[in-house]
Amino acid sequence: MGNVVRRVLGIIREELDEDRAGESGESSESQMFNSAGTNSGLHRPARPLPKTAGQALTHETQALLGESNAPPTKTSMLSLLSHSPYGEVSHVAQVIAIPQSLLLQEGRSTGATNAADDLKSEVVEGIDELLDELRQADDQIATYALEQIHSREIILTNSTTRTTQKFLLKAASRRNLTVILVESFPNSHRSAYEILTGRPKGNSRSGEQMNRALTAAGVTVIFAADSIVFGLMTRVTKVILDANIIFGSGSSVTLVGSKLIARAAKLHRSPVLVLGGVYKISPDYPFNVNSLMENGEPSAEVSCMDDYLPGEIEVGKPLFDHIPADLVDLYITNVGSYAPATLYSVVNDHYRAEDTDLDSV
Repeated sequence: MGNVVRRVLGIIREELDEDRAGESGESSESQMFNSAGTNSGLHRPARPLPKTAGQALTHETQALLGESNAPPTKTSMLSLLSHSPYGEVSHVAQVIAIPQSLLLQEGRSTGATNAADDLKSEVVEGIDELLDELRQADDQIATYALEQIHSREIILTNSTTRTTQKFLLKAASRRNLTVILVESFPNSHRSAYEILTGRPKGNSRSGEQMNRALTAAGVTVIFAADSIVFGLMTRVTKVILDANIIFGSGSSVTLVGSKLIARAAKLHRSPVLVLGGVYKISPDYPFNVNSLMENGEPSAEVSCMDDYLPGEIEVGKPLFDHIPADLVDLYITNVGSYAPATLYSVVNDHYRAEDTDLDSV
């Protein structure tokens, strides 16, 4: 949520900068025009007109030019336009410039309103583009599956999200795969055991839906417990994880149990690929990693009424793990693949420096 707020603030700031740049360009052009007009003699002081031109002007016009003592004469528009020598254009321009300046002053408020409406429409258009990016992020990430996964590979993952499912299905459309799905105790193990026993209870869970989709695509799916991940890693060719948060430093926050998998993969030299849209990449730096960790309700796993539990004991149920940058080989986003050390460039392209700390905005 914080990343999306920063993206929207960046869109507003970008449109404001473009609007100010356009206004400064227009003001500089108007100054150049005014200076050119002054040099050409359009704003020279009024001087007495020849007799022929004075007969062609009305009494009000002569008063504006400083010749109110001249007697009024009757004239027509045809005679006024017929007497226009080159030397008399400057005086006529002075007369016409007066109502134009008044019109410009009266139209300032209308121009400001139109500029605000234009700015609002541009910001709304930018937010619509951001929404399209969020909707298409999973499909765009899946397009890189064929570049990263080859035939007869054994993929290990503990994620049952839609991002991981689309990524594996895209690879399975051209490749022969075997997927090892870790149960991820204590968050997703129930659905894994229900599928293994063939007796799912209640509504279909994400793990069951993923298993059905992959098996329908011809993928061999194997469920495994967290305790045997280290032993299975000798046969695994790639590890795929789904990130909840990705930091510019190269670290990430993923589902609990991912750190165990990433450490085992590093020891066995198995590449670790982390999936995540650009909207998950955060400009924050995790100074305090423990502040990012969330705990769930442990009562579903351990009952508080159990007699064997001693008094005044705290039971935690972590939901996420923090994976350092040295345990990740590649991040796959909807705009390309990046090494952990190059994520700062993505942060600089999508966020403004003044929006990093939301408390100061």
